[in-house]
Amino acid sequence: MNFVGADLASLGIVVCYNGALYHCPAADMTFHHPIPAPRAAEIIDFCMELEGEAKVSIEVMDRWYARYPLDEGEKLHFKTDPEVIPLLQMKAMDCTKVLVSGFGFPDKVTTRFGSVCNVIVTDGGSLIQIMSSSASKEAAVAQLCAGLGIEMEQVMCFGDDHNDLGMFQACGYPVAMGNAVPLLKDIAAEITETNDNDGVALILEKIIATK
Repeated sequence: MNFVGADLASLGIVVCYNGALYHCPAADMTFHHPIPAPRAAEIIDFCMELEGEAKVSIEVMDRWYARYPLDEGEKLHFKTDPEVIPLLQMKAMDCTKVLVSGFGFPDKVTTRFGSVCNVIVTDGGSLIQIMSSSASKEAAVAQLCAGLGIEMEQVMCFGDDHNDLGMFQACGYPVAMGNAVPLLKDIAAEITETNDNDGVALILEKIIATK
């Protein structure tokens, strides 16, 4: 969670990695739902068998590891570089998330591991995100709300991609960003401006103005 700005982190609970890692500063509690190393290694091997040069990387808590440095195209999409480590070392870690980018067989990964992991394809099909089956944004929010005595019907959420679908279905007032995928816009209670045009801030300012 080190990539979250200090000002933002100080405001409340931070949920990262599609719900696989979240922290509640008020209670000083951290929840982590990793993929066990043997399963993560199986995923990595499967992807590399299908595509020998598969761009597989892993996130472990606040660390990002890969067996290769980012190429120039990838640097356009990521703000930081991964730590480059040997493949065997990657396969020995319990993983918060396994990432596969620019991969030609997302459906095969979903078919093979969808029953034992939470597999989500985002970014227009160019990124596969694989988490523990117990990890999701909605599960993290529900657990945190239960501890705070808040009903999910009272929760407003914002989202723009397929990994936000479960959260949209669980929360009482889902708001789709202007750049959201059509699936989210279809079930949203409201559609705001895009991420680049401060869509979240516009909704929050509107709510605050009515208080």
